[in-house]
Amino acid sequence: MNGKIIAIDTREKEFENKLRKLKAGDVIMLSGIMHTMRDRAHKRAVELLEEGRKLPFEIKVVFHASPIIVNNRIISIGPTTSARMEKETKKLLGKTGLVMVLGKGGMGRSTFGKKGIYCALTGGAGAYYAQFLRIKKKYWRDLGAETVYELEARKVPALVAIAKGKNLYALL
Repeated sequence: MNGKIIAIDTREKEFENKLRKLKAGDVIMLSGIMHTMRDRAHKRAVELLEEGRKLPFEIKVVFHASPIIVNNRIISIGPTTSARMEKETKKLLGKTGLVMVLGKGGMGRSTFGKKGIYCALTGGAGAYYAQFLRIKKKYWRDLGAETVYELEARKVPALVAIAKGKNLYALL
């Protein structure tokens, strides 16, 4: 790691330009809009897109997680293992505006190629991450625990683990 901490906001015009400059090992403080997606939501999104239909939300950043909510407030939201959604993530990278995934455990280098960024979050730290996120909207409520939540993030700390074809997990 190079010790840099970089503030990034998905709402900035320069968001994608900043992403292109990130390197594996950078630490970011992510603000802006993200969507939670787990297995069933990924599958539904890919199916809709393959049928030529649009998603009811626009995705740039996906957080592989499912929050615990009390009184419409997130009290815990820990990352889930991303590798399970690798195949669908690769398809979403090619068919949507998806450019960043946050999760746990990494993904293969070929999933992202040179196009996207994968950021690692710490498992077991759901209560910690909850303080940085608030719910804006809900989609696909019929998925129950895998409902897609549109979240507003404020300075979520994350480690860039895969960028520009470099994968920190490959070093382990």
